[in-house]
Amino acid sequence: SLGSLGMIGIVVLIVWLYSSSGGGARTRLMTLMLINLIAVLGFQVFIGNTGIMSFGQVSFAAIGAYITAILTTPVMIKSFRISNAPFNLDNIHTSVGVSLLVSFLVVFVLATLVGSVIVRLPPLSATIVTLSWVIVVHAVMINWKTLTAGAEGFYGIPALFPNSLLTPPDPANGLTANTLTWVFIASALAILVARLLRASPLGLRMQA
Repeated sequence: SLGSLGMIGIVVLIVWLYSSSGGGARTRLMTLMLINLIAVLGFQVFIGNTGIMSFGQVSFAAIGAYITAILTTPVMIKSFRISNAPFNLDNIHTSVGVSLLVSFLVVFVLATLVGSVIVRLPPLSATIVTLSWVIVVHAVMINWKTLTAGAEGFYGIPALFPNSLLTPPDPANGLTANTLTWVFIASALAILVARLLRASPLGLRMQA
């Protein structure tokens, strides 16, 4: 729609004006801004259309992020942080494309199971349940150190390059302007999907 194209145009202008004359710091800032934009749109898709406060999106985004990070991080780096990871994940190194597919499927299944319970509850109860779900997921991620490295953090996650979609990425590549391009494409798609959903029959039912 024209509204979507206009919003994408504004984002392009902001990103180009700010990052074109700066260095790595500005690239990182714009990348983070676009990631936050995608997160906000994730909230809007449900909260904005239904008017029901939900915190569950944060937990699903975190689960997907950890799955992608664990699968794409090289085995050598994981041997220092999660050498005894369950499911033999410390010895698995996949391409970004495979990790995204796996994370999507896992999150889709979890969201379907959790959502099937939440939709049967009154709005206030649903909000409380989603908050409880976030607390549970956060506690698991902090305490399951053999999988997530706990509160100490997870490092060595490679940047996204065109060839890393199909082949395991090189950890020597850091965050570059190319990464910003991929994140921008993802944010543009998120804007289009959010707008199309809002105008779709499903979106109209959510708003009713």
